[in-house]
Amino acid sequence: MCMPVISIIIVSYNSEKYIASCLDSILAQDAKDYEIIVVDNASEDKTAPFIKSKYTGCLLVENRANYGVCRARNQGIAIARGEFILCLDSDVILEENFISASYQAINGREGVGA
Repeated sequence: MCMPVISIIIVSYNSEKYIASCLDSILAQDAKDYEIIVVDNASEDKTAPFIKSKYTGCLLVENRANYGVCRARNQGIAIARGEFILCLDSDVILEENFISASYQAINGREGVGA
């Protein structure tokens, strides 16, 4: 199994109404060499079931207690496999080509597995 270049960590808490915009903006990127890890931090809405039903390619970590954003983010980082890590809040919408442009800026290389 190939290791992704970028691990995208998203911490969510009661994000059911807006996490789709975040995930859709990631999936619309020209770069495809990434993994998405969503750490649901004991949401009281239906965030986790929504992600499970619509975004089957995401790795979902479900916390039974709200550990706070830092600890939840560290959980995602601990299981990340990418060379680089991108941490997002669940209401962030990425600009078009954000991932490939960031990768090019960091590495000075063309593309990122597009």
